[in-house]
Amino acid sequence: MTKDYCEIIIDSFEDDIDELLENTNKKLSKIKIVLSLINLKRVGCYLDKDDKHTIVCDYTVNQEMTDELLVVCLDTDLNITYITIES
Repeated sequence: MTKDYCEIIIDSFEDDIDELLENTNKKLSKIKIVLSLINLKRVGCYLDKDDKHTIVCDYTVNQEMTDELLVVCLDTDLNITYITIES
């Protein structure tokens, strides 16, 4: 899913990809560069319908340049329960 997210970012930037990739190691593939740019944007804690806690982490490469998010959901033991891409 993370690779899919990186590919969406690369495709969505098309002509502006140089702006996103400036100040990065140009020897790496674009996917690896985008992967290195992913940062945590937000963490939310919720109770689900079974009164179990869920932690939701939103990641983005640049919140000013894209609204695409990599969303990772964790249970209280910090096991990944779900990963998706949202915009």
